[in-house]
Amino acid sequence: MVMGLNIKDDETVALVAEVARQLGTTKTGAVRDMARQKLAELHVHRENDVQARIDWVNGKQVPRG
Repeated sequence: MVMGLNIKDDETVALVAEVARQLGTTKTGAVRDMARQKLAELHVHRENDVQARIDWVNGKQVPRG
């Protein structure tokens, strides 16, 4: 099943178009790449947060944030 994504914000459309142009890809490819990159960043952040909590429980450091 193919799901559509309809972006109704002019600034977002322009930003995606510029990213696609600079990468030499389609708008769909640019959105896909940016979503994958953001998910990877969130995964790293989540892992770091879990490790910080483990360290705090073990008395190794003060909790952040």
